[in-house]
Amino acid sequence: VAPSGYVFAALFLQKIVNNFA
Repeated sequence: VAPSGYVFAALFLQKIVNNFA
């Protein structure tokens, strides 16, 4: 199972990409 920090980073990065796009 992936660490919560990795999941949080992935969600945060996806949010940034969505906001940038």
